[in-house]
Amino acid sequence: SQEVPKHRLDVKIGNAPDVAGWAGARRGVYLRDEIHSSRVRSVAVSVSVVWPSKATQVPNEEKVKFEQRLTLSCDADWVNAPERVLLHSGGKSFAILVDARHLERNRVHYSELISVPITVFRPILLPTDENSGEQRYKKTFNNLSMHAGVIRRQFVAVPDGATNAIVNIIG
Repeated sequence: SQEVPKHRLDVKIGNAPDVAGWAGARRGVYLRDEIHSSRVRSVAVSVSVVWPSKATQVPNEEKVKFEQRLTLSCDADWVNAPERVLLHSGGKSFAILVDARHLERNRVHYSELISVPITVFRPILLPTDENSGEQRYKKTFNNLSMHAGVIRRQFVAVPDGATNAIVNIIG
């Protein structure tokens, strides 16, 4: 017979307090707007210990003695996290730093840290249209190959105050 696990770990992401409306989304880190990826972001990670139901209750003495050493690793050089965390029965919180400033634009960047997905979109910044008397922006995408069933995504930062966009496709 298999032994019933005595506990499991629950990982949550805290919202970034310095960005109004930032979607830290409790399950992962998701940065998609220019304001989110234009500087280093500190993100709170909370790891808590979830004990089993009363049917397989763990004695309080065992909970008090609980200690687990977590080794953290992330393959992305733009994510900075502590190497190790000592977890006790009350859980542990720590910060990770996400520095997306030097990531390639118009591309999705993805990594993970202890089952926490970290996704960053670096949008293209639109240049001002110099030939217009108004504040207009213009971006031309050359050599885009369009085929049926092929998805092409362009991540573009929406300029402040923009209310509409005109898209011309010439083929």
